[in-house]
Amino acid sequence: AMEMADALRRQYGWEVMFALNDVADVCGTDVLVVMRHDFNIRKVKNGNPGMVTVAWIRNRVDQWLAGRYFQAYNLIFCSSQLGIDTIAASAGRTAHLLPIATNPERFHPRPPAVEHRTDIVFTGSSHAGTRDAVGLLDGVELPGQFAIYGFGWDRQPRWSPHWRGARPYWELPDIYPAAKLVIDDSHPVTRQWNSLNSRIFDALASGTLVVTNCRGGSDELFGGRIPTFADSGELAAKLKYYMDNPGERDALAAELRAEVLAKHTYANRAETFKAA
Repeated sequence: AMEMADALRRQYGWEVMFALNDVADVCGTDVLVVMRHDFNIRKVKNGNPGMVTVAWIRNRVDQWLAGRYFQAYNLIFCSSQLGIDTIAASAGRTAHLLPIATNPERFHPRPPAVEHRTDIVFTGSSHAGTRDAVGLLDGVELPGQFAIYGFGWDRQPRWSPHWRGARPYWELPDIYPAAKLVIDDSHPVTRQWNSLNSRIFDALASGTLVVTNCRGGSDELFGGRIPTFADSGELAAKLKYYMDNPGERDALAAELRAEVLAKHTYANRAETFKAA
């Protein structure tokens, strides 16, 4: 949301404000963008005459559709074609494709920061147990040095030796280029709708190859060219293959980075948003 807002400001001079999910008074608002399925759009007041209400749906498509206020939105964006098709079939509404993306001015190749150097990295917190992708690594012989960033891993004996602390978003541009591979874990509520994480776009923009468990998202947006895995054997095989074949790894990373810069930046998304 922050990166999208910045792109809208820079490209069109729009003033963008952020509000919590319980906001009621939206005084002076021309366009209201809602990113949560449980927001009660009927309670808002004081928007400007003709205010456009927008649902930006990244996950939980079924819960959005089941909500009492779904039909109240003027404009619907969704981050996957699967979501768009489901909305059309279930609600008779046309949704526009608007996945999240990257900011290439923030994420780009740079010399590896010494403190972040590693072979394989995962960035993401563990608030209640492990993450699906990290759990698949349990028992896998890692083909290189592994680093993990995020909250909660210091409390897990299996992963605490690899833990390098919880880092803010602003440090991720230094973390991704310092690794050879990034593991992406898509949460089930996102993965079931083929919605790719920002981690994928940001890491690829940084010049580092990603392996992800969101096969549907890789198929939809990248023609299946982002390496994917569904179980521990597949994950172990992909990590080993790309660690053992640096030339192929770097070539694929460069190819995917070029596609991200051409099609999947927040400048692209801002143009799509404005046109709709």
